[in-house]
Amino acid sequence: MKSEDARIGELVGAVSKATGLTVRTLHHWDAEGIASASGRTAAGYRVYLPLDVDRVRRVQRYRQLGMTLDDVRALLDGDSDGRRRRLELHRASVISRADELREAAAGLDRLLVADEHGPLVDANERAHALGSGWDPSRTAEARALWGDSPQWEEWAERSADRTAEDWHAVTLAVTEATGAAAEAMRAGVDPRSPAGVQAAERHRSAMSGYFTCSPSMHVLITRRFTDEPGFVEYHEGIQQGLGAWLRLAAEEAARQHGVEPDEARWE
Repeated sequence: MKSEDARIGELVGAVSKATGLTVRTLHHWDAEGIASASGRTAAGYRVYLPLDVDRVRRVQRYRQLGMTLDDVRALLDGDSDGRRRRLELHRASVISRADELREAAAGLDRLLVADEHGPLVDANERAHALGSGWDPSRTAEARALWGDSPQWEEWAERSADRTAEDWHAVTLAVTEATGAAAEAMRAGVDPRSPAGVQAAERHRSAMSGYFTCSPSMHVLITRRFTDEPGFVEYHEGIQQGLGAWLRLAAEEAARQHGVEPDEARWE
């Protein structure tokens, strides 16, 4: 720019450098009529006069405070009473959003802890909420096995939101469903009969309190009742042969959903 032009105003590049705003932003504000370059050089270039630059800085200030361009325009071009009212309204909106962000941050904290450690239950509530046999170390083992699965994500999400009483209801549902299966077995119910399938479906529904459990997944879960010592011991402690009975019932239930047990998969 020639020296005589410099006394007139600043080109957009110079204003961009002085304010830290991009040239694109300045052009946009100019096109919107909220902060325009009103001067002209002798060569016909548009330039920002001192008052224009002041306007740019004022718009920039309010944009940094989170106001929309329309609100900034109304604030700068309105009367003083309207200006104060708009500032008060915007402050209330910012505080509301800040509260929402704090709640979101707290929710993320809960989710991160639940993803790492499981149900957010105090030690003195653990037996009531999760059963006397709950072993916190199982969470680390389970995370190592299934931490990348959608079911783990679902379990962590539920863990982040549930109270001890919520978990007690889930635990009770599984306990009662397992007990009902044991009663059916003691009554001589064939696990492949309609009553056996009904017992399996009740058990699957209860298991879905932890994560959504499909018929195919239920087959894989009940296999553990006969194959893994910890699960075998638990079910044998309720009724001898219960794990095998539930496995057969779950397999028959899966067939009725169109799933062959030998083709069951985690989904």
